[in-house]
Amino acid sequence: MARSRLIGLALVLLTLAVFLPVCWHGFILYDDPEYVLENRMVRAGLSLPGIKWAFLESHASNWHPLTWLSHMMDCTIFGLDSGAHHMVNVLFHVANTALLFVLLRRLLGFLYESAFIAALFALHPLHVESVAWVAERKDVLSTFFWMLTVLSYVRYAQTRSSNAANPPTSNRRYWFYWASVGTYVLALLSKPMVVTLPFLLLLLDWWPLNRWQFDQKKSESKNLATPQSQPVSWSRLFLEKVPYLLLTIAACLVTFLAQRKDSVVSLSRLSIEGRIENALVGYVSYLFKTFWPTRLAIIYPLPEKHTWTVALAAAALLVLLTVIAWRMHRRKPWLLMGWLWFLGTLVPVIGLVQVGLQAIADRYTYVPLLGIFLAVTVECSEWLRHLKVNRSAVAWTGCAILGVLVLQTEHQLSFWKDSVALFRHTLAVTKNNPVAHTDLGIAYEQRGDLIAAEQEYREAIRLQPELAATHNNLANVLEKLGRSAEALAEYREAVKLSPGAFLAHLNSAALLVKMHDFEAAFREIEVAAQIDPTDPRPDFVAAKALLRLGRNAEAIARLQQALRLDPNDPQILTYFARVRAAHPDAQIRNGSEALQLAEKADVVTGGREPLVLDVFGMAYAELGRFKEAVEAANAAAQLTGGTGEDAKTFQAHLELYQANRPYRENFQ
Repeated sequence: MARSRLIGLALVLLTLAVFLPVCWHGFILYDDPEYVLENRMVRAGLSLPGIKWAFLESHASNWHPLTWLSHMMDCTIFGLDSGAHHMVNVLFHVANTALLFVLLRRLLGFLYESAFIAALFALHPLHVESVAWVAERKDVLSTFFWMLTVLSYVRYAQTRSSNAANPPTSNRRYWFYWASVGTYVLALLSKPMVVTLPFLLLLLDWWPLNRWQFDQKKSESKNLATPQSQPVSWSRLFLEKVPYLLLTIAACLVTFLAQRKDSVVSLSRLSIEGRIENALVGYVSYLFKTFWPTRLAIIYPLPEKHTWTVALAAAALLVLLTVIAWRMHRRKPWLLMGWLWFLGTLVPVIGLVQVGLQAIADRYTYVPLLGIFLAVTVECSEWLRHLKVNRSAVAWTGCAILGVLVLQTEHQLSFWKDSVALFRHTLAVTKNNPVAHTDLGIAYEQRGDLIAAEQEYREAIRLQPELAATHNNLANVLEKLGRSAEALAEYREAVKLSPGAFLAHLNSAALLVKMHDFEAAFREIEVAAQIDPTDPRPDFVAAKALLRLGRNAEAIARLQQALRLDPNDPQILTYFARVRAAHPDAQIRNGSEALQLAEKADVVTGGREPLVLDVFGMAYAELGRFKEAVEAANAAAQLTGGTGEDAKTFQAHLELYQANRPYRENFQ
């Protein structure tokens, strides 16, 4: 027992050490904004409206309320500290590794084999995506509850027959069973990919629990040290699985309803033949990457078409491996069990129902690879035991394998430090990847490299002209480069491709305001507001337009409406504070309200945003508190490093406050 605990502690510490670098990584721009950074409900932290939203609404084409609550809790405790969000993912991965070790010890009985399988799970490069990506919290969280589910079920199955002469009480026995059902609910509420659990429990019933047999001949394997269960009738096995099956059916229905509108790819886009081809090649790709985990990417684009030669070769390999595992199922049941584990748990994401534009995804292997790890490890252990290989040689070989995995995992982790590194690497290891070009363009745009961003967007459009979002992104860059006519044309192309493209309508409205075409701008604002009545940005853009037209009272009403829709939007808070502090019309100015708005924006942004500090100066000056206005303007200038256009603006404001004069701005 002491040795087992020592090994478990070593697994925990090793996993922590390997994944610790992610705590210095930032959020990435693929899904992280939708899940955390730009998600108003999540960003506001854990609250009653947030809990209601998590359970009653689907978002990002998913319904996983427990995952949303997890992100909300992070925001409540850590705010938008990316390192802390990453650390929570790491801790769940560490917990999953420890639970897997406990589960394998109970299932297999072997200490070192169980530890090695758990180490493979902890350190394999294919699992980097699930751990190093904040938006994949759903992977590590659902697997945590999945592990508890399987462990509770195994305890139930083994407790039933642990001592026939002195059977345990019924209450204790069924406590494990219903605990298993309860944690399965939590796993489904975290990520519905775990719907294959009833199938997996039947596999475990066959081997290593030995609760039923494929045929009358019993398994010839006698080498396992695990507590075995007594045979159970088929009717009993089926009744045991009914609660799990009902939960699985419910989860499948809810997931289909959540994904069918935006994410499920139609047959016109990807035919049945194409899905079958991609599924066959996908299985082989996952298998190959398990043993040779290189050229890993965040997104692998769907190919234009697989040749039937490749698909048939993949099918032949899968059939061959299945036949071999079946032929040996009596003597080596772990081979068939592990192989079916791998095949079965990948079914929901193998592409027969295509969700999203990826051919395969590393994150989908988080649980399925356990089947391969188990089958290969137990088989190698049997061979080494039969050949009586020196234990030291075996130990050093195992350490060498884990060492290689650690190096490869650390290498893969390095690409997740920021979006530019991640998508540059993705483009280096994949071909014809418009999504990666688009996201790299966004990353360049956020860095201020507009020329590089334009190049990436144009390449994405060349590869896939129908991407409305990319046309919108290209238009944003063209507008920043001062090419307004080209930008407007791109916005209109985005709307033509996708009439419901909210951002294209909204951005087009903002550009039309700058071009003084207010009538057309208000039409676009109205369309955007109809597409998403809960988004505050149409009111925000409308307020800016109304201020430029001198319709100040209407503008204030629209800003107030925008804040009702999202009381914590820092951009709206800062702009509204600016209007209240600096507007030339004394009837519009309100220094006290401006200060309150600035204080809230300061809290939301963490107290380090120069534009917010600049607005503090405006509010203090409006209230006649010029000493504090000077301090705020100084602090804003210091955060810019004293260079750039913002620094010049802040210096000009500072000189006004030093002369005991407030700042005034003409919003027309």
